[in-house]
Amino acid sequence: MENEYIIFEERSSQTGVTKIIDLIAIQSKIKLGEIKWFGAWRKYAFFPNENTIYDKACLETITSKLNQLMEDRKNGK
Repeated sequence: MENEYIIFEERSSQTGVTKIIDLIAIQSKIKLGEIKWFGAWRKYAFFPNENTIYDKACLETITSKLNQLMEDRKNGK
């Protein structure tokens, strides 16, 4: 699911119920944002850091990760 520019690094959440995943730029090792649970929508969402830019491939990779997280949640993983 990762592409040549970004990787996902899971870290523990305060509640332990939902996941928090950092998006890291492979080349610079800079955190680009995070994926975490957004209760108002009852789903995982991407929270980008300021002044970050994404192309189509990166957005597709992020979308795939969001879909995987929701599928895992649905299946109780």
